[in-house]
Amino acid sequence: EHVADARKAGVNVTVDLYPYTAASSGITNSFPKWAIQGGSAKVIERLLGEERQQVIDELNEAFKTQADGESLYMVSTGGRYPIADGKNIWQLSQELGLSMADTIAKVTVETAAHCSCISFCMSQEDVDYMLAQSNFAIGSDGSGLPMAASENEGKPHPRHFGTFPRFLRLAREKGLCSVEDAVRRMTKLTADMLGMTDRGVLKPGLVADITVFDPEHVADKATYDSPFQKPVGIEHVFIAGKPALLHGQQTEHRLGQFILKH
Repeated sequence: EHVADARKAGVNVTVDLYPYTAASSGITNSFPKWAIQGGSAKVIERLLGEERQQVIDELNEAFKTQADGESLYMVSTGGRYPIADGKNIWQLSQELGLSMADTIAKVTVETAAHCSCISFCMSQEDVDYMLAQSNFAIGSDGSGLPMAASENEGKPHPRHFGTFPRFLRLAREKGLCSVEDAVRRMTKLTADMLGMTDRGVLKPGLVADITVFDPEHVADKATYDSPFQKPVGIEHVFIAGKPALLHGQQTEHRLGQFILKH
């Protein structure tokens, strides 16, 4: 309603989202807002100083149950505290014999607040409602990561590997929107939001970024436990008219590039 009202008032509000119920950020996202003011150095200072107990007390309120602890998963500490990699807060607290609040504090101090996490903080009902809005674009908020687990740290969010096929699958299975509208929201709508006029639709003279997929079978395979899985149902991908994927197999071409607004 706020978005609709703002648009009616002439404000150019845009919205994008991904089709997952978990966010991905740093461990300090679980802290009370006041405790992270000033950045990582101030967080550590508070945890080692007189304000520590206040931080712990508020973390105890947020992490009361096993389910609370299982909702915060530590992807990677970048080698700073490997015992935490790939575990949720509940698991690690049991291993360390600490409360979940003290476990979060320990990981934060040991890693100098550099611990990437996945946080299960959204409801599927809310996500589905947002996905059904025809003027909301779909974005991955992800990065181009290697498909081999050995070339990555921990288990990153599956959004890096499955966002767009997942949206197509959910749109098909749940009737969130037509396949045509789903494609528009991943292409033209995004281009329009960014003010890009040279791509976003199939038209002579525009950049030929094309994905050929089977609308009845396209689906994501990446999960939180096993993210390094390619989607199914995507046959070919052309970037600026050149093949990056043919018959489901990556070609020798390396076609990724920064896209400039024209």
